[in-house]
Amino acid sequence: MRILTAIAVMVCTFASPNLVLAEDIVARMVGVWVGQGTVRPRGFDAPEKIRCKVVGEKLSEVEVKFAGRCATASGTGAFRLFVAQDIGGSRFAARIRLSNAKDALDFKGSLGGDTIVLKQNEVVEQKDRKVLATITLKIPEGM
Repeated sequence: MRILTAIAVMVCTFASPNLVLAEDIVARMVGVWVGQGTVRPRGFDAPEKIRCKVVGEKLSEVEVKFAGRCATASGTGAFRLFVAQDIGGSRFAARIRLSNAKDALDFKGSLGGDTIVLKQNEVVEQKDRKVLATITLKIPEGM
């Protein structure tokens, strides 16, 4: 959580003309989300359909917390995802904690158009395989 806290402190300390952009993006992530997609684990089983219900809650002008559950044919699980935006408005840091994992995973990413792409900072071993995840958040138009 150090990365997220450091970014929040930097944003509160230095005024920025891009802060309005940061507030707008965070505000657009708040709410209840239901969706589906495909999980494509590299080196694991075949791709699976996934369904999720997630609630986004604003923590500050530049931070949002997501909590939710997802289900695939092979199981279900809960998670918490914290996302923070830097003062420039285009860089992000995130931390995810899965209900079945002992450690949280840290991510860094950037904003491109209406999409935030977060890439895992370090490769982890899982079931004797190396895993590196990417999270893509499509931000809805202003509400």
